[in-house]
Amino acid sequence: MVCSSFDNHREAKIQDPKMAGSMTNFFMMLAGFLLMLVAVSALPPSTEAPLCQDVSCPTSYMPGNFLAANPHDPCTYCQCIWGRPVVMHCPKHLGWSEMYSQCIPSPQC
Repeated sequence: MVCSSFDNHREAKIQDPKMAGSMTNFFMMLAGFLLMLVAVSALPPSTEAPLCQDVSCPTSYMPGNFLAANPHDPCTYCQCIWGRPVVMHCPKHLGWSEMYSQCIPSPQC
């Protein structure tokens, strides 16, 4: 009977238990990485938040939030994020109040 070199290597055992544990850890990390890669690739492409029309954001840094009414929808407001006016929605039945700079109960919403 002829033994191939493959058969001889197949039965070789790792003598050092530390080496066996590190190999197991390596393959578990590799499997986790591949699973994460598959999950991320399955996500839909990100969509940008809609921008407020007719609202200008300050060009200089301002501490805190710059908030303004959305002139086209009383149930939303505009928040400047990195110099871009992004549409933000008030919770259900609330509308934006310029006086209080927050969403308050509104019959229009």
